[in-house]
Amino acid sequence: MSRVTSPIDHDVLCRCYASHTYLICTANPALTHYNPIDGGAKMVDITEKAMRNLDRVSQDTTGDSLIRWAMAEGKVTITESIRKALFTNTAEANWNTPKGNVMQVARLAGIQAAKQTSHLIPLCHQIPLTMVQINFRLEGTTVRIQSVVKAVGKATGVEMEALTAVAVAALTTYDMLKSVEPSGIVISQIELLEKHGGKSGSFVKQANHGVLQLMKQNV
Repeated sequence: MSRVTSPIDHDVLCRCYASHTYLICTANPALTHYNPIDGGAKMVDITEKAMRNLDRVSQDTTGDSLIRWAMAEGKVTITESIRKALFTNTAEANWNTPKGNVMQVARLAGIQAAKQTSHLIPLCHQIPLTMVQINFRLEGTTVRIQSVVKAVGKATGVEMEALTAVAVAALTTYDMLKSVEPSGIVISQIELLEKHGGKSGSFVKQANHGVLQLMKQNV
């Protein structure tokens, strides 16, 4: 077990999914947009704030939860030479390429895409999202990308936003990595893992779908 040093005075146990190792990461509660897993940026979850602004409890008189959330996943298969380039003489993947940090850029692209879903897919309604989270895990020559998207309201579910986030994050990963090797990158298996809320109700693909548990613990 290794320690990430920081002038912060408390520890948060979290998993470093990029390398299958565990870290004791220090996190400053004042750094609201800091992701302690990889040091990148994150979108703050304002779901509870949105609920308070609605001046309602988490369930209305019909018992229908006002919180909609969905989780999606996609995979990017890379070559062994690309995988090695992501490590660049370090024990853990640092995701750096000539174009920049793959994970940080792809995460921001996915967050932006989720917000723009109704502009990209003509018949989707515009939904004010309260949280978009995207995480990455490098498993051999496969990059797993997972998203969790949340919203508050009774209009519709947010599965398309979760799928769009993963799709654009995967495309951005492709764009960032093609400078390392232009061929041998394949995007596949973009799918909905789980959704709750909306007209069609809840959906779970299967009981154990290998979710990056850190993403789900605060849903």
